[in-house]
Amino acid sequence: MSKEQGVLDELAAQEMALYAQISAAQTEPSRPAFDAIYTRVTAEYTQVYQQYVGLLRATTDPAVWLEVLKRTVFLRWYIFTEPDWLSGIGMPRPDDAATVFDALDAAIARQQLDAEFDWMLAHYANWVWEEALQPLGEEGGPRPAMTRFLREKTALSQYSGPGYEAIPAYVDPNTITGRGQLSHYWRHMINRQPLT
Repeated sequence: MSKEQGVLDELAAQEMALYAQISAAQTEPSRPAFDAIYTRVTAEYTQVYQQYVGLLRATTDPAVWLEVLKRTVFLRWYIFTEPDWLSGIGMPRPDDAATVFDALDAAIARQQLDAEFDWMLAHYANWVWEEALQPLGEEGGPRPAMTRFLREKTALSQYSGPGYEAIPAYVDPNTITGRGQLSHYWRHMINRQPLT
C-alpha cells in the first residue's frame, strides 16, 4: 500500500468516526450538548476536506488524484442534499471548493473520468447540482467543461430523475467500501436501503 493510499484510508476512517459522532448526537436530549457536538464535528469535517484537497494538489498518482476528486465532489454535493446536522459535513473553505471545481472541470475537459465517476456525476446532476457543484461567490467563475457535462447528464433520458436509475445494474456494492461517506451513501443507494 502506498503512503497516499494510507492517507486515503485514514481520511475515510476519520469521516466515518465523525459520522458516528453526529449520528449518536441525534439522541442527545440537551440542545446545547448537541450544538457543541455539531459545532466540533462540522469543524473537524472541514479539516478532513482540507486534507483531501491537500492530497489532490500534491499527488502525482492519477488513481489517487481521481479517487480524491470523487470523494471531494461527493462531499460538496452531499452538503446540499443532506442536512449537516445529520451528515456532520461542514462547508469547505471557498478556496478548497475552487480547487475541487477546477480539478473537476479539467478532468472532464481532458476526458479523465472513469465509468464509476461518470455515473456518480450523472446521479448528482439530477439532484441539486446547480447549488452544490456550481461555484459560489469567492469559489471562482464558470467552469465550462463541468457546466456543459452536468447539463448534458441532466438532459439525458436515462437520468431523468433522482434516485436509483442512475446506478448501473453491474455495480457491486461490495466494491464501494472504505471510502468514507461516499461508500456509506452509495452502498445504501445500491441496496435500496434508507440511510441510517
